[in-house]
Amino acid sequence: MENIVINPKNPKHFYQVKRSENRVRVYLGSILLADTKNALLLKELGNEIYDGIYYIPREDISNKYLTSSTHTTYCPLKGTANYFDLTW
Repeated sequence: MENIVINPKNPKHFYQVKRSENRVRVYLGSILLADTKNALLLKELGNEIYDGIYYIPREDISNKYLTSSTHTTYCPLKGTANYFDLTW
């Protein structure tokens, strides 16, 4: 398998990332928040099998309804994640 990242401290924790073959659109009701043909699909296996997650390039996300959040999380494989809040 290609594009696999393995946690060196726990070889049973790994993920695979691939370019999505599909166009990805994100809506909130009828509001289009993101539209991309360049999404990455990440599939992760650790203590459980996680649902696939799409990562969308920032330039393909509308900033009109987003503000930076102070919330962050850390994963030993993916690093620090930053979040956004929806605002109206």
